[in-house]
Amino acid sequence: MAKHASGLTEEQLAGYDACSLDGECVTPSYEVFRGYRTRHTLDEFLEMAISLNAIHPDEYLTDMLLKPHEVIGALADEGDQLNNATPVYFFPDTGVYAAAVSETRVLDAWLCWPCYPANW
Repeated sequence: MAKHASGLTEEQLAGYDACSLDGECVTPSYEVFRGYRTRHTLDEFLEMAISLNAIHPDEYLTDMLLKPHEVIGALADEGDQLNNATPVYFFPDTGVYAAAVSETRVLDAWLCWPCYPANW
């Protein structure tokens, strides 16, 4: 994720930053984190923004995969063959990175964190 995110344009990042500053915050206690990426390195930001969610991947990803997206890499357990690896997706319209890591969990990072992505 970090390698891909570091290649995003300033214009793209500015859009996600605007959402982080002005969007709907996921919880009132996270208000202090608004605009976090603008005050920290990208790696520090991603460390804070990554979340493991207890949700079925189909429920999380099905509608998203109908929209523009790209596979930016893959997650694999040690010894896994590449064809068994889990794809990591990037959804540019929302600035969301996501990967199904089990039958009941999705690992994601929102570039607009701590706010919901646009049109969430």
